[in-house]
Amino acid sequence: MTDSAGDDHFVGTPSSSNLKAADNSYANTVFSFAHVYASSSTGNDTATLYDSAGDDTFYGSRPFSYLAGTGFFNQVSNFFQVSAFSQAGGHDTANLFDALQNDVCVSKGASAELYSSNQVSNPALNYDVLVYAFSQVGANDQIGSNDQLFLPPVPPPSFQQTGNWTVPPPGTPPPAAPNRRA
Repeated sequence: MTDSAGDDHFVGTPSSSNLKAADNSYANTVFSFAHVYASSSTGNDTATLYDSAGDDTFYGSRPFSYLAGTGFFNQVSNFFQVSAFSQAGGHDTANLFDALQNDVCVSKGASAELYSSNQVSNPALNYDVLVYAFSQVGANDQIGSNDQLFLPPVPPPSFQQTGNWTVPPPGTPPPAAPNRRA
């Protein structure tokens, strides 16, 4: 599935997926496909991914994100904002991976947000990945040099971090997430 020149929204579930224009000028829906791929080329496209009742895995990054489980695999590429929800059951895991630019990860226990830290010079690189109610959340700093990780006062045992995150002192507010790509 491929986006339009405007703003679009993708919704992926284990049994169906839908890509539609924000202005409702088109909508494409597929049912019962084991693999669905949606790509964004322009605009402030958003994607929402939902889990199954089984054990599912979410991978989130700026270039692409996917949610997969038994019998389904939904991947989105180059979307400005991706939200993944673990609400149907199972022991779901989410892994967030930084990008080359400076990134921010805010842990809220079973939920987290990973985003670019204000790409003023190149707003096309702005992104925002959010995960909600996952059994396990991991934040992986692999390539950035000034990535920041904001943790609650007592990080939950369900949250894991790897890499060289800079962890500001407790109580430091994180920078605001971008609200658009371009």
